Amino acid sequence: MEKWDFETFIAKFPIKLNQQQREAVQAVDGPVLLLAVPGSGKTTVLVTRLGYMIYCQGVQPANILTLTYTVAATNDMRERFCDFFGAELASRLEFRTINSICAGVIQYYGAQIGKNPYELESDEKVLIGILASLYQQYEEEYKHTEADTYQQQQQIELLRLALQSGVPTLYRFILTGIIEQVEVNISVVIRLRFHVHRSICAAHLFA
Repeated sequence: MEKWDFETFIAKFPIKLNQQQREAVQAVDGPVLLLAVPGSGKTTVLVTRLGYMIYCQGVQPANILTLTYTVAATNDMRERFCDFFGAELASRLEFRTINSICAGVIQYYGAQIGKNPYELESDEKVLIGILASLYQQYEEEYKHTEADTYQQQQQIELLRLALQSGVPTLYRFILTGIIEQVEVNISVVIRLRFHVHRSICAAHLFA
């Protein structure tokens, strides 16, 4: 595939970027950290960056792995890429969740040492029980439940909808702070879940 310059690349596809986004798309040498508020176009930048790596840098699609946290985000990223660059090229890229790629790595090395594949615990009630036990072990109490997590996630969505409805600047600042605080609370549970899953992985793989 012939390499294009950046302006040719942008002109070929239905992509509109501001100056900062253009710089982020072209920053492909070494690690890059992209910090931006919700709704500012991070996914568009990341998807465009994938196209830039292929069309302008000559990177083979099969050599690109795109990781996200959730299945929904993975599907959204793939659909956005399809909208810009077509389904055929999208089919040659790997869009995976962090969990799925880690499970693949564990499965690969498990096979190398003769261990059978296993399934992670997915029952929320069992996980909450494990989390409560771990938290009590280190913090002496645990009051967070699955219902609490769901309620906080719903609060985040409602607050984000409020932000998108054009509220005054002061209220936007306040709502953003509330969202960040609620997400911090949820992240505590997520980190605990990560440690639980990692412990279960290690127990099954190396027992």
